[in-house]
Amino acid sequence: MRTFFSSAGTESLIEAAKIDGASEFRIYGQIILPISKPALATIGLFTAIAYFSKWFDVLMYIDDRELWTIQYMLQRVMKDIQYLRDNPDIAMSEEGIALLANLPNESAKMALTVITMTPVLAFYPFFQKYFVKGLTLGAIKG
Repeated sequence: MRTFFSSAGTESLIEAAKIDGASEFRIYGQIILPISKPALATIGLFTAIAYFSKWFDVLMYIDDRELWTIQYMLQRVMKDIQYLRDNPDIAMSEEGIALLANLPNESAKMALTVITMTPVLAFYPFFQKYFVKGLTLGAIKG
């Protein structure tokens, strides 16, 4: 945010608004907030993705299965698949050999990646206009 405001050229806009007699609240509401929407949208999207991707907090603090996050469930699925592949006791039995032959590994990783990316892909179109505005605003040199 600091870099965004230092490169956005807001000093001249703020000075012009003060000369025109605008109050601090009016400057903030009508100049600073509209200019900072791209930066706020970017930080909001990154924060939402970071919050969605948390699985370690669930691992450490939550025992109730109904409160598990989807990321933690996906991590458990991958760990279970890895355990079945690495456990030699399972590979010794006939059922274990059949299980390991039909056990997905790479396809499970790809499916879990698609599930993980779904919220990002769902929210990105709503934030895209702010990203485009931020790019065009950053391209304008004063």
